[in-house]
Amino acid sequence: MKSRGGKDKESSDSRYLVTGAGGFVGGHMIDLLVARGHKVVATDLMESPSPDLPEGAEYVPADLTRPESLEAPFCAARLRKEGLISG
Repeated sequence: MKSRGGKDKESSDSRYLVTGAGGFVGGHMIDLLVARGHKVVATDLMESPSPDLPEGAEYVPADLTRPESLEAPFCAARLRKEGLISG
């Protein structure tokens, strides 16, 4: 699938950070992204990943209510400042 700029939207160099990796929606989102060839950094409160975490997804534990725990998953995902949503 092509975007307006002519680039392939399903590019495997895309990297996504998925929070709530141990939950229903987060788990399915990870499966979908990995199946499409994307790199995924998964995060949740658990110290170890769910046994269902697909191969190709990296797990980094974090607590979204503790800002100091967020540096590792954001660095692992290598998110650019422009890609963050503030609110």
